[in-house]
Amino acid sequence: MPAVRDLAKEYLRPYVERGYSPEQICKGHPGQGDNQNCLQIGGEIQVKGKLRQIGGGQLAVTRFEGEEYFTTFSVAELCREIRQEIADRDKPKQLRLW
Repeated sequence: MPAVRDLAKEYLRPYVERGYSPEQICKGHPGQGDNQNCLQIGGEIQVKGKLRQIGGGQLAVTRFEGEEYFTTFSVAELCREIRQEIADRDKPKQLRLW
């Protein structure tokens, strides 16, 4: 599951880096897909013959590494994690004194 979560975070990262809020990201219901991976925010999708609902604040991964797949993540939670990673990355490092 970490690889799927990482894929979801990498999809959202450019929006978060540009300063978009989770609400702004979700409002546009963006999605992305290719033969390997498909992600979308909100709406519905048919996966393995079943119609699945995706909440407006949820990011769904519906294809992973070329296989049908379905899991959802909270956009707000992923955005918080990304903002924390950015803050940690940009924080000055404490030098070891000994």
